[in-house]
Amino acid sequence: MNVRANIQFKPLNQSHFNLMLYWFNKTHVQAFYSLRTWTYEEVCKKLEPYIRRENQISSFIICLNEHPIGYIQSYPIKDHSWENQDISEEVIQEAAGFDLFI
Repeated sequence: MNVRANIQFKPLNQSHFNLMLYWFNKTHVQAFYSLRTWTYEEVCKKLEPYIRRENQISSFIICLNEHPIGYIQSYPIKDHSWENQDISEEVIQEAAGFDLFI
C-alpha cells in the first residue's frame, strides 16, 4: 500500500479563527503558549494584525492531507525580544524565531 502524505502551510486567515480558538484553549497549547483561556474576541484581536500584515509575523496553518494539524509562526527576533536573552546582538539582529504547535 502506497500512502502519500501531503503537507501544506496555508496562510492564516479569518476562516481559521474558530480553529485557533479551539487550539489556544487546549491544555497542551496553553501550557507553553498562553497559560490562560481565550475568547473568540481575544483571538481576533491577536490574529487580525497578522493577516493584515501589520507586523512581521508570518502565520500558517499546517495541514496534512488537507486536514489542519497545527500552527506555525515566524518573526524577526529583533522585533520580539524577551527578558534575559542570552544571545549575541548579531544573532538578535539577523535571526528569526518561530513558534509551533501541533
